[in-house]
Amino acid sequence: MERISVMEKEKTKSLLKTNTQKPEGEEEKIIAANNSGKTKYIRRLMGFTCALLSFVVISIIAVLIIVLLNNRTPTDVAKINTSIANLANMDSDEERILEIMKIEKDIQSISSDKQSKINASKLSHETSSTINKLKESVEWKDHINNDEKYYLLWSIINCDLINRIEFRKERFGSEMWICNNEDFYNDLLTILDLPYTNLLDNFSDELTQTFSDYSNFYSFTLHLKNNELVDLGVYNGGYVKICIKGTDDEEQKYRIKNCYVSLIKLDTSKFYSFMDDNNLSKYNIESSVISLIVSNYSLAMNSVIGPSMKFNLDDASFECSIDYGSFEYYKEIKSLIVPSNIMVQWAPSYFRDYGTPECTLVDEISTKGKAYMDVIVKKDEKIVGYSVIEMKYVDVNNYIATILESVLFRDDNNSLIEVPLEFVLDKIKGIKEG
Repeated sequence: MERISVMEKEKTKSLLKTNTQKPEGEEEKIIAANNSGKTKYIRRLMGFTCALLSFVVISIIAVLIIVLLNNRTPTDVAKINTSIANLANMDSDEERILEIMKIEKDIQSISSDKQSKINASKLSHETSSTINKLKESVEWKDHINNDEKYYLLWSIINCDLINRIEFRKERFGSEMWICNNEDFYNDLLTILDLPYTNLLDNFSDELTQTFSDYSNFYSFTLHLKNNELVDLGVYNGGYVKICIKGTDDEEQKYRIKNCYVSLIKLDTSKFYSFMDDNNLSKYNIESSVISLIVSNYSLAMNSVIGPSMKFNLDDASFECSIDYGSFEYYKEIKSLIVPSNIMVQWAPSYFRDYGTPECTLVDEISTKGKAYMDVIVKKDEKIVGYSVIEMKYVDVNNYIATILESVLFRDDNNSLIEVPLEFVLDKIKGIKEG
């Protein structure tokens, strides 16, 4: 139906008001046409109104977003500067250094042009003052670097380089756990995220004695992909010690490259809770079937003949074999079968044909450089796992044992399952050749 102009509508009204006779049926047509025009007009008006309201709402939202974005960073800057100003009012040096760490992380989260508005001189003063007070409060203050800065754990240890972690409860605990779970790495290092300082003389005899008075209740060895080792000790006083070890290119001996110690104590209750067996279970960590009792062996340890280990799996037997060295000092023993919880010792040198004129002292490891112990785990005469231990020659007096792999085969219900001997031997070969 065509559009009716305003003039035609007025003409229609005048016709309807006159008393002149209209043609039959013409009045109804005129009224219908008039109503149709009104309906279209109302619809168009409503559409225009809705569009206008939408435009206004969107414009208001856009303006608000722009205002919020423009005001957000200054608000962050003001908040950070307020936190810096409040540092002087804090009574505890430990709480102050933790707040300083938080402030510096907040600063890193804002743009560089906004960072220039931070009260850096005040922050620097509070940081230096706090660090000096903390360093003066510890027993090993004479061994600490005298610079006025601290190190974050993430700058000492690159979590992305961690290949696996071995750890023990208690200082000389025989039970070992092996973990290659990235979530565990991150969560552990988050708890140990404290301010650290480096030590001047790494680990002098005097400093070693000082720390030996603190019985560390957890010790960790982090194996990094760049062939470095990180020895990390958590002591019952709450302090944390970190030693970075690397090898030289020629002799491949592990030496301490750097040592760090925390400036404050960690929250031991939080740490204990994290390392509880129930919590560890969510990372699918279980005790290793092998526990290294003496991993770093020196000939000065005359109570044992070499690196020592214990196997832990109820009702299981362990078939052990070595390529160099012996399982006894006065006899050449290259293989043996032991039950669970029995200590096994590996002698780097041994007497062959002891008690006879042909008796000789055999020292194969010094020329070979390393030896391997293969372990096949059996339960009910079925092969359910394997382990490979490397015994490495350091020098004429020192040897290091390292668990390269320790595996138990389980199904989806966590029950041990049998695997073929050929499969296990192929795995062991691949580990030693890799």
